[in-house]
Amino acid sequence: VGTCLSEQMIKNKTCTDFIKANCNSITFENRLKPDYLFDQTESKKSGELVVKLDSVTTSLLDWCKENDMKVRGHVLIWHSQTPNWIFYNNFDKSAGLASREVMLARMESYIKQVFEKLEESGYLDLFYAYDIVNIHTDTDIINIYRFGAGKSRQITPNRFGEMPETSVQGVTMNLDDLCGRDVWHDYSAVDTTKTPVVFYYDEKR
Repeated sequence: VGTCLSEQMIKNKTCTDFIKANCNSITFENRLKPDYLFDQTESKKSGELVVKLDSVTTSLLDWCKENDMKVRGHVLIWHSQTPNWIFYNNFDKSAGLASREVMLARMESYIKQVFEKLEESGYLDLFYAYDIVNIHTDTDIINIYRFGAGKSRQITPNRFGEMPETSVQGVTMNLDDLCGRDVWHDYSAVDTTKTPVVFYYDEKR
């Protein structure tokens, strides 16, 4: 039985007592989303994306470890809660958007770094599954992937040039060995506009 967890929740004894009594699986509300994993300063210094686990994230992981909670990682790739600066040459918005090839290389490095950091820090064994791609069957998002659009939150699909499940597949092939299962995360998959897309990409896996 699972629930979400945030830095505010672990400070609330009523909340943590309820979780410990009723749950054995945790999904962080935000702290494993891309917005919280990149170190912009170090990335600019090195010229490569740098992943970090900050003190808030490790405090949540420590709480899970201390309370025998398993963790579902959420999420590696998403069109939202991903910082725009990662899509630019030299991580500089004045330098123009990076090419698709550069972004695919950055994505591969990022995903590998996440799991390396978790392993090096002694947290990887907590994870029984990891959401690889989040909510990419929305009709509006599908149209963005296919036809492009101009809003800043829509840079992600435009930069990869294809649905990220296809791009990320080669990078995540071995995640089953690392954390149990790699998962495509979505909602309302029974919606008639989504179901064909779900089946299509499931067959391609």
